Amino acid sequence: MSVLVLNYSELSSSIKNANKAADQARDYGDTIKKTICKKILSLPGGSTNNTSNADWFGE
Repeated sequence: MSVLVLNYSELSSSIKNANKAADQARDYGDTIKKTICKKILSLPGGSTNNTSNADWFGE
């Protein structure tokens, strides 16, 4: 027979770390969208398929 022991303080800590990582990933995505995608869209000569695709991937 097996015994399962749950350490709720460790689970709580893991959840907090996962939430923090998700927030950091979201912030990173927002930074990319605000900086890189704006630069791509402001390239002289208008939009091409490649720049449109790059902007879409930044979303």
